[in-house]
Amino acid sequence: EFYIEITGDQSGVITLPEGGPAAPFDPGVGVLDIAFEDNFQTDQGWTVTNSAGLTDGAWQRTTPTQGADDRVADPDSDFDGSGICYITDNGANNSDVDGGSTTLTSPNFQVAGDSEAVLSYARWYDNNEAGSAANAFEETFVIQISNNGGSSWVLLEEVGPTGPEVSGGWVEKSFRIADFVTPTDQVRVRFIASDDIGTVVEAGVDAVRVESLSCEDPTSDGCNAADL
Repeated sequence: EFYIEITGDQSGVITLPEGGPAAPFDPGVGVLDIAFEDNFQTDQGWTVTNSAGLTDGAWQRTTPTQGADDRVADPDSDFDGSGICYITDNGANNSDVDGGSTTLTSPNFQVAGDSEAVLSYARWYDNNEAGSAANAFEETFVIQISNNGGSSWVLLEEVGPTGPEVSGGWVEKSFRIADFVTPTDQVRVRFIASDDIGTVVEAGVDAVRVESLSCEDPTSDGCNAADL
């Protein structure tokens, strides 16, 4: 752990991070191990399931084409530049989620015994069409995680109904898996976009990655100062 402290003639003491010794930088030390990585150029086993009432907006692995859309709710490009991501429908104009929910579920991530495994992804969510949609700022985007292949689920995050991340734009997120479930070889994540009230809902997912740090040490107590 470390922080930087500078004393200015007029400003006094300034620290980076702002919290100084109370909230220092905490870098990870080790070899980066990638358990899973998907830019959606190929099909790695994701599944799409829709509620019985869904009439439009199911998840699609495709190249975004918002340029042909009069609406401003859906993305015009993917996040990582590969050209392909998952988005909810890809047609022009009235092509958002309608009448229920659509769920995108990952394949299993192999992270058994890896207490430091981190799940990262980029997400897009819009529930208001620049504030012009009927019933704007009402729906939420739910992301859940499982460690038993999907038999049960734990909330990872819920986006909305209001706030700074419900008007489109790619947002990158990272979570330590062990903070939510015990790491196993059956960890999955799922993304649920819903519209049950008749508004404009668009969602996207890209750049999914599961990684951790490993360290080999000649002693039995794991990493130590010599590794750093």
